[in-house]
Amino acid sequence: MRRINLWKTISVLLVAAMLTGCALTGDSNDTARRQRIAQVSESDDTSGDAGSEDADGKKDKGSEKKEPAGEKQDLKDGENPDKPKDDDSQKTDTKDDKEKDDKQKAEDDAEKKKAEEEKKKEEEEKKKKEEAARKEAEEKARKEAEEAARQAAAEEAARQAAAEEAARQAAEAAAAEAARQAAEEAARQAAAAAATSSSDYASQVVDLVNQQRAAAGLGALSTTAELNAAAQARANEIVTLFDHSRPDGSSCFTVFGEYGVAYMAAGENIAAGQTTPESVMNSWMNSSGHRSNILGGNFGHIGVGYVQGGSYGHYWVQLFTN
Repeated sequence: MRRINLWKTISVLLVAAMLTGCALTGDSNDTARRQRIAQVSESDDTSGDAGSEDADGKKDKGSEKKEPAGEKQDLKDGENPDKPKDDDSQKTDTKDDKEKDDKQKAEDDAEKKKAEEEKKKEEEEKKKKEEAARKEAEEKARKEAEEAARQAAAEEAARQAAAEEAARQAAEAAAAEAARQAAEEAARQAAAAAATSSSDYASQVVDLVNQQRAAAGLGALSTTAELNAAAQARANEIVTLFDHSRPDGSSCFTVFGEYGVAYMAAGENIAAGQTTPESVMNSWMNSSGHRSNILGGNFGHIGVGYVQGGSYGHYWVQLFTN
């Protein structure tokens, strides 16, 4: 029985020696573990002393099985007896690693957020620039359209003004032409009326002269176209200059040569202001000089001129030749 306990004691010492070698590299936890194992071995040894042999002096197998069971119990959960335990250190490292990971993640998230904000800001700036460029283009197009409309309106106004001016000028020209034609027509009518009146008045004057001559026992005077034309020329001249001299200062008798009238003796009576042949004949017959020409025995031809107008309104001329 002592021999069996001796072997058990040797086994325990070997295990303790192995554990002591491990303790050189382990921590206080390994020492505690060795103490627990040693206590178990001593307890087993004591139990052996109490009855580890049977009646035949054989080894108690049940007692032998307790040792590996106790050792397995202490090395559960995959513990390595050669590796020291450091739970607190591992927890601290894990916490630090987690904090580092969280910090790195926070930094990454912050960097990502910053990048996203910068990208968003760049996109907003780009949109602002695009919007500004669009507005600028719209404003430019609007101004160009306004300028084009203004020019078109100015051109249209100029065209209308030119058309109105052309119409005005055409109207003025038409009015002037109409006025000219009307004036010409009035002048023609007046001339015709004057010619008719002059011819009629000249004829009446000739008749009145011959009546006076007949009363005086004198022969009638005859008329010629040349002598009437010369008398009419002198009637036009006395409107400007009421005198027996012509406007150029020459004698009144020089008109005969201009109209081809030959004469041996000549005379001229002029009057202004009388409105009818009778009134002018009355004036002449009451003037001795004019009356002597009308009743002159050496005259055989007479020409009469009459003009309406001038400051006196009516001008009369008698030319006598022989």
